[in-house]
Amino acid sequence: MHSLHALYANRHTTKTKYAEIFTKYESLYALFLNIAEVRDRITDYTIFSLCEAELAEIKREIHHVLSVMITHASMQPIQYSALASSIERFDEMNQNILQVTASDPNVFSIMVNSLYRLKDELTC
Repeated sequence: MHSLHALYANRHTTKTKYAEIFTKYESLYALFLNIAEVRDRITDYTIFSLCEAELAEIKREIHHVLSVMITHASMQPIQYSALASSIERFDEMNQNILQVTASDPNVFSIMVNSLYRLKDELTC
C-alpha cells in the first residue's frame, strides 16, 4: 500500500510540474502572438525601416535564448542581458523617434510592453 501511495504522490507531482510548464508555454505563445500583431496594426509599413536594425537584433536575441532553452534544458545558465539590452534600445528608439513619426504610436508602446513581459516570462 505504501508503494501505491508513493506512486500516486509522484504522479501528482509530475502532473503539477507539467501543468506549470504548459502554462508558461501558453503565456509565451500569447506574448509572441501579441508582438506579431504589430504588422496588422500598422498602416504605414515604411515606419519599420526606422527600427529595422533594432527589431532584427531583438529577433536574433530571442532566437538565441529559445535555442539555448531547448538544446541545453537548464544544464547551463541562460544569459538574458543581451535580450534585455536589445529591448531597451528599441524602447529608446520608440520614445525618441517612433512616438513622433508613427501615425499610431501606441502600437509600438504596446509592443515594447509585450517585449518586456516576454523577457520577464523567459527569465522566471
